[in-house]
Amino acid sequence: MRILTKGEGRLTVGVVGRLHGNEPLGEEAIELLLKKNIDSEIVYLIANEEAGKKNVRFLESDLNRSFPGNVNGNHEERLAARIVDELKECDFVIDIHATTARTEPFIILTKDSELNWSLAKHMPLSKVVLMRGALAREAALIDYVRCGISIEFPKTTKPAQVSELVEHCIKSLQSGMPTHDKKEIFAVYDALTPRAGLHLENFAETTIDGETFVPVLFGEVEYNTIACLKAKRIR
Repeated sequence: MRILTKGEGRLTVGVVGRLHGNEPLGEEAIELLLKKNIDSEIVYLIANEEAGKKNVRFLESDLNRSFPGNVNGNHEERLAARIVDELKECDFVIDIHATTARTEPFIILTKDSELNWSLAKHMPLSKVVLMRGALAREAALIDYVRCGISIEFPKTTKPAQVSELVEHCIKSLQSGMPTHDKKEIFAVYDALTPRAGLHLENFAETTIDGETFVPVLFGEVEYNTIACLKAKRIR
């Protein structure tokens, strides 16, 4: 794990990359953000460096399903405990992910709280996916910070695009004026089991076996036991 703190301001914002070792996009965006002068105290955290060196998702267990961690546990569980401790003073946390799915970038919330929504409204992305309770296993990083969102970007996204979005969000938080409060909201309620010949478009409503739903993260190669998440559009 690598931590770099930069800047001063009334807010402390955590920016996290590489919770999954084979997702370098967050780390690459952080390297660009470190070159900027942003009027906030920002804690930049590169999480699973050991998995990153081997270009694997994790070494022993999925880090983003290992929170709040265990100081006596396996590699990822120990790392999770350290990350929670390092981010405990942050007012807001932005967790950057990259997916193999063909999708537009979107925000993930695991807690449907007013504070989390306030953060989401500062991020210039139009779609929010709620992954609450058992579906997220209540073991993700953003379950254990004061206020946090995850962002899923396609793996093909340029690091500069990610850094610009994060910078915009932090500056918007500093101003106290949310700039993107109109969101499309989707709530995940189940998952679709894999089947042959399946072709779905993420966020486009579809009907299978008489059930109508919105696919989320169809095409994610790390999902071995599911084809995609099922969601309902709620706004």
